[in-house]
Amino acid sequence: MTLGFLCDPGSGDIVGLEILTSPEGEELGRWLVEAAKHFGAKALVSDELESYKPAAEQAGLEHQLCLAHWRKATAPRLKKIKGYEKEKQLIREALQHLDEAGLEAIRWLHARFREARPPRKGEKQSPEYALRMLTLDILENWQRLVCYQHTDEPMRDGLGRKARRTCQAPATNNACENAIGRGGKIRVKRMRGFKRANTILPIMFLLASLGGVLAGAPFNSLTH
Repeated sequence: MTLGFLCDPGSGDIVGLEILTSPEGEELGRWLVEAAKHFGAKALVSDELESYKPAAEQAGLEHQLCLAHWRKATAPRLKKIKGYEKEKQLIREALQHLDEAGLEAIRWLHARFREARPPRKGEKQSPEYALRMLTLDILENWQRLVCYQHTDEPMRDGLGRKARRTCQAPATNNACENAIGRGGKIRVKRMRGFKRANTILPIMFLLASLGGVLAGAPFNSLTH
């Protein structure tokens, strides 16, 4: 069982809590579709959990991957690769600046290592194959890493028109992470009376909201 948090990234307000049987699959997508329609959301900001990607597409949302999570997840992958220090530095710089020069560097690196073969049974992957797969991951997720930079609304009519954004997606999901942290980590299965949704949700919402007040977050929803 998973407790899902939805937060307004601007104010830090918790705007939704839901108990999900799993953080993956169709249930997550349905929840996000309903929430997007209710709040008129245009973008989802999340950590790097893979199931958010099809869920965001199902909800028709632009998707910003949290840069803090992404860079943190990339660091150990780079550390495990032996040698190729200059190439690894190019990747670090590309993820730091997230500009066109960085994108071209990742494309160049991926083309360089594209022919690296995957490991056979019983083998460890080569540094070249690890770089191939890492650069592929970055290229496939590039638009999700730079969504926060977009200044125009995406036009879906194919006419190439542009409209200025009225708000920007943040580069991290810190607001939601902070709300989860304020709510505390509770092992539901081990606590008597916490096995039903109508028990868990109000308590978690109260804990997170009160924690927000103590932290100085403007939790207007606490009075609703």
